[in-house]
Amino acid sequence: MALSLFSTKLNKGVALRLRPVLRRYCAAQNAVIDTTENTTKVEYPPILDLSQKAVNERKKIAWHEEVKNCHSIEEKLIKVNMPAYWGLRTTPLVNDEYHYNCFPYIQHWTRTQYETGLPSGWFKRSAEEIDGLVNNIREQVIEAISFQYQGFRREYESDVKLSVAEKNKLRTTQICRDLNRIIIKSLYSAAPHLMESEVDIGPRHEAFWMVGGIEPPKDKKIWIERKKPLTEEELNEPVDRPFQYVGHPILSVRNRLPLEPVVEDFENDETFDVAEIPHSRCDPQAIGYQRVYQHVKTIPGFWPGSEHEFGQLCYHNRHNYKVVFNEVDPTDKQNALKAQAILNSFGWLVGQAYYQGFSTFNELTYPLTTQTIITDGQNWSFYLYQLNTTVFETVFFDRNRRANKCWGTEELKLFEGIDENGKVVGFNDEVLRHLIQFYLAEPKERNYDMKPYLDKEEETVADIDHVERREFLEQNFKHLMSGKPRHRTDKIPEVYLWEWIYKIKFNTRPMDPRRRFFELNQDPWDRRLDDYHPLYIPRSQRIGGYHDKRNKWKKTYWP
Repeated sequence: MALSLFSTKLNKGVALRLRPVLRRYCAAQNAVIDTTENTTKVEYPPILDLSQKAVNERKKIAWHEEVKNCHSIEEKLIKVNMPAYWGLRTTPLVNDEYHYNCFPYIQHWTRTQYETGLPSGWFKRSAEEIDGLVNNIREQVIEAISFQYQGFRREYESDVKLSVAEKNKLRTTQICRDLNRIIIKSLYSAAPHLMESEVDIGPRHEAFWMVGGIEPPKDKKIWIERKKPLTEEELNEPVDRPFQYVGHPILSVRNRLPLEPVVEDFENDETFDVAEIPHSRCDPQAIGYQRVYQHVKTIPGFWPGSEHEFGQLCYHNRHNYKVVFNEVDPTDKQNALKAQAILNSFGWLVGQAYYQGFSTFNELTYPLTTQTIITDGQNWSFYLYQLNTTVFETVFFDRNRRANKCWGTEELKLFEGIDENGKVVGFNDEVLRHLIQFYLAEPKERNYDMKPYLDKEEETVADIDHVERREFLEQNFKHLMSGKPRHRTDKIPEVYLWEWIYKIKFNTRPMDPRRRFFELNQDPWDRRLDDYHPLYIPRSQRIGGYHDKRNKWKKTYWP
């Protein structure tokens, strides 16, 4: 009796479990054999390539779609950080640190062509108008330069702790600020767009992007082979490397509308040739660039929601060149200037592209343009940059035929020197003419959707009506962008040297308890940003009162 009762209960349980499955199966069968509609074309599911390379490619494309489908700017930037709890192992590129012979590598990592000389057809103002403006402000500029060199003694000039480069940097910063003030004040009538522009003093420019087609290092091959045996071809597959640009310009000028592109139809223009860009599969570590774990950050000098979200021009310092490249061939110095111009322009435009809804995973639908000035107060270089693509991953590395482009002038001297009386000697009007041209470049409205991948009702987190979700996303976004480390107890997993020798390389301690992640065959880098225990809500603060056991964990709203 007990056995029959048990079998009856077991059969009922099996029937209960199978009933939804059978219902779905019957529904599927009915959908297949339904002949009420006359079909003239049979649609079959696509035949997928089941190789490991094709599977990984589909996973990456699906991940790109997830980033694109995020509603707001902040959610997209949080989503980029989601796969890594402790951050990605990025290669930082700082705007005032350049390695020897870095110019071709910077070109490859930013996919940028370089052309000497500014495009003449892009600047719309006549030479007579610019000459008239030069004559109006020449004396003010000369007076400002003379005042900064001989007008007064600064406290830092007598400070022995500061190097020559640091003193030059401080003087250059003040000269650029004075020239920016003089030019904007004098060009209001000739350039009305400057009345609505915003000037950022010492802004923070950071950008993140991925670069593919890089040869995997030896330690990566060892780690992959240890986890899963692979063929020689699979082990030598190119890998992606994350890059993090960090820039500290002197000042920048932003507008509500973007600058016009130099070439609108760049995909069909023969001057944009990917084959002219140097290509190198070399890992950044092989040429001296270190890699650090950090959460990737993208900030073009302002927070999301600002109306002035397009950059017009930006000043950068080149104070270190007098020290670093003093005894080196002048060609290396010029290549370093070009590398700095490309990196600074690309990094700033990538940040602006993120705020328009694009990313290193989602391609631009229109080009962006900016102007860059590099100076030490006396020597000036002017550059124009057009951003056409941001997608450089291995999946699209060979398919993407787009190329970015940078136009630049040779090094020009604003003046020859300062005499004993503190007067400027040999002032060059050509430099001031280039400077005025950059300010006269007029931003214009474009006749297409500038933010196709952003939700029209929730472009930023501030537009979200749900209070808890808005506060959660804003708090986590600003924490990630601040670059602050995690709690001291939540350290990055590390393999100590003695463990590498005695436990991994030579198995000499078989009796030790297996507690470490590499002994348990665990990969700590698979931990996601949302893989943590939620915050506990005390009973007195719960929604349902003191006896509410369902709402004891704080809700999360990760994208």
